[in-house]
Amino acid sequence: MNSAATPAARAETPFGFAVWAAMIAGACTFLNVYCTQPLLPFFQNLFHATEVQVSLTVGAVTLSVAIMAPVIGMLAECIGRKKVIVPALFAMAVPTLLAATAQSLSALIFWRFMQGLFIPGVIAVIIAYINEEFAGRAGAVMSAYVAGTVFGGFLGRFLTGIIAARGNWHAAFIVLGVLDLLGALAVRQWLPPATHFVPAQHVFKSLRDTWGHLRNPRLLMICGMVFTVLFSLVGVFTYANFLLARLPFQLTTAGLGSVFFIYLFGCIVTPLAGQF
Repeated sequence: MNSAATPAARAETPFGFAVWAAMIAGACTFLNVYCTQPLLPFFQNLFHATEVQVSLTVGAVTLSVAIMAPVIGMLAECIGRKKVIVPALFAMAVPTLLAATAQSLSALIFWRFMQGLFIPGVIAVIIAYINEEFAGRAGAVMSAYVAGTVFGGFLGRFLTGIIAARGNWHAAFIVLGVLDLLGALAVRQWLPPATHFVPAQHVFKSLRDTWGHLRNPRLLMICGMVFTVLFSLVGVFTYANFLLARLPFQLTTAGLGSVFFIYLFGCIVTPLAGQF
């Protein structure tokens, strides 16, 4: 009985580690993307700024992600998926930690923009990696990755809100940076090396492929759908923090961070949806 169970266990172990690695990669990435949302009313008072100005601490990240994603995607086509994912996770920790040194709103926005430059190294690459390396089981790994992004989106907001409520918002970025480093170490160890990756022969081939994608109406339709969803999601959650910080609610940063417990519903729905 033991001799029969051992090979099966060994066969399942790499896949189990891969699932965890995908989940951790997603969580570490989205720890950072929207982490300042519960701090927006606090920043407005601290820096004597408008809603639009402090909201740039969120918008700067998404803008740099949009700028850098095509470049990172083409780089990954040439050198490999894991060779981009792991360094991106380590690099992401650097501006996260440096954001803790910001003494002005403009400095904070700058470091947030720098964070966004490395985020596509995960989100624009790992989906291709999963589909290449786990054909037949991509749904399970993909759902784990998306569940990780949901959990990271919650945890980043929750931690910054709780830590800022204790009087030191700079410490929130130190905690997130340390979590990024720990996650990067885990992903480097557990994410299996790519065995099905075929590098692009030249960067111009990747450029031609990108141009072809831009002429694919079905793909453009999906992009439009995702744009609409994220436009609504980010906009509503940003607006809600300003609303709930005022009368009659007057939530603290800890209370605003706790509102995002609703996000955890996605951690239940996503794995179930992945089965389909």
